[in-house]
Amino acid sequence: RSMQHAVGGTHLRARPIVLSVALFLLLTLLVIVPASPARAATFAVNSTSDVAGSGDLTDGSCDDGGGNCTLRAAVQEANGFAGADEIDLSADTYTLSLGAAGEDAAATGDLDIASDVTINGAPGGTTIDANSIDRVFHVLSGASLTLNNVTITGGAAATGAGIRVNAGATLTINGSTVTGNSATGHGGAIYAAGDVTADLVTISGNSAGTTAGDGGGMYSAGGTHALTSTTVAFNDADNGGGLAQSAGTLPIGHTILSNNTATTSGNQCFGAVTSGNRNVIAATAGCDFTPAANDTTGTAAGLVALADNGGPTETHALNGTSVALDVGGTCSENDQRGIDRGASCDAGAFEAIQVQFNAAIA
Repeated sequence: RSMQHAVGGTHLRARPIVLSVALFLLLTLLVIVPASPARAATFAVNSTSDVAGSGDLTDGSCDDGGGNCTLRAAVQEANGFAGADEIDLSADTYTLSLGAAGEDAAATGDLDIASDVTINGAPGGTTIDANSIDRVFHVLSGASLTLNNVTITGGAAATGAGIRVNAGATLTINGSTVTGNSATGHGGAIYAAGDVTADLVTISGNSAGTTAGDGGGMYSAGGTHALTSTTVAFNDADNGGGLAQSAGTLPIGHTILSNNTATTSGNQCFGAVTSGNRNVIAATAGCDFTPAANDTTGTAAGLVALADNGGPTETHALNGTSVALDVGGTCSENDQRGIDRGASCDAGAFEAIQVQFNAAIA
């Protein structure tokens, strides 16, 4: 129904207001939609073969071209797919065999990490073995790698035979063992120019060049590090059989440095290592280290040989008279094996179970 209004003697007709389709679409486009979070994927590796990924390495689908998801293919896909991705491994040994070291796309040689990647081992024991073709992992600048409950072994490289962490990169390693890696230069197990955090880790039986390499267990070339409840033992190098520092900060807490050897200087450590308290260090000669109130220095830790003591990875047990027993303080609830620490924890990655027998008196 129309309405008539007189304005200055002129009659105007007011027509019904019609909302046009164009205006509706415009208003729809103006609605604020929250931005979608970055995508992330979890890749379940189902093959121990060392085969590179096939096809599109950015689509979130792990495929080696034969319908399987290998560790190498999963790493490549995680590097290319947006978001922080996870890779789940089974209780197996994953042996690298694709030769030709030196490229940085994880296609051959070591497993190059170029994104934010977490790799999870299985309770039954997961081993990643480089089989001496290259180092095991190379964490590139801007990337981060988290390793949970795995054994890293068989690496061979000029530096960082187990894991090399570039400047601007991050490594977090939990509940894991790094053993049997050999560098001709610095960093038998780990070469760190970026940041490294290790908790409940065993670094044992690694070697840096005994005539030209430092840091059989770990070499700090920069970055900010933290080693807690970690056992560094039976490693060797020219300087710093256990740990060596040339740059960066290297604090340790509740950590054991014992039974490491150096050809020239610093069997246990070399360079500046700072105390977070309650460490056991067999000797501090060659190392710029100021003990904290509850550190024990000058006495070997009383370690038993690396062995399967339960849990997903091998560890060094403590003998019954070890000075690492019951150092106390605040530490992780469980040890590397997942055993409850109890009221007063031991130094290092292993918690000794002490049983008290109460004899009945007749």
